[in-house]
Amino acid sequence: MGLAIAGGLLITTQPVHAATTTTTSTISFTTGGELTLDAAPDFAFGKNILAAEGATIEANGSVPVQVSNPGFAENWQVAMKLSNFSNGQQKLKGTTLTLSQGDITSWRGNTSMAPTGVTGEKFVPGGAAQTVLNADWSKLSTDANRYDNQWIHNTIGVGWWNSNLQAVLDVPGGNAPGVYSATMTWSLVASAQ
Repeated sequence: MGLAIAGGLLITTQPVHAATTTTTSTISFTTGGELTLDAAPDFAFGKNILAAEGATIEANGSVPVQVSNPGFAENWQVAMKLSNFSNGQQKLKGTTLTLSQGDITSWRGNTSMAPTGVTGEKFVPGGAAQTVLNADWSKLSTDANRYDNQWIHNTIGVGWWNSNLQAVLDVPGGNAPGVYSATMTWSLVASAQ
């Protein structure tokens, strides 16, 4: 305790004691829904001239491939299987469809690592399904997920994801003119990490 005299008044002062305390803030989350494939594109290649040497036509997807993952910590892949291009009587022979990845986007502020997309995969009509979008949790332990010796992301492919695709259809010469179409079957498959 201290004493001070100010203008004839006696003032006593008490020592000041500082104190700190800590508290805890908690929150609990459960998964809010299912892992879903929300949208997949069509590709419209329009009217074209089929020259003697064939044709190569480009198209963008009508909508992005869209996946919603409300918090499942598992690998997932979107694959596409392409049927034969047919006009009801004949098939386009020797045709390939090449898909390339455009942007992969998510909601603003999503802290999950983005899934990876296709890089020029060729789809043969009537062939096996191939992966077009892949959330592989093993990628979290790679150098691509490290900065200044710290992990950047805790999850991969969690949240809402849009994947824009570009397509190139190669049709060789020797095919007959006509209106052809093919079915693309898109599937979302999840597996344990």
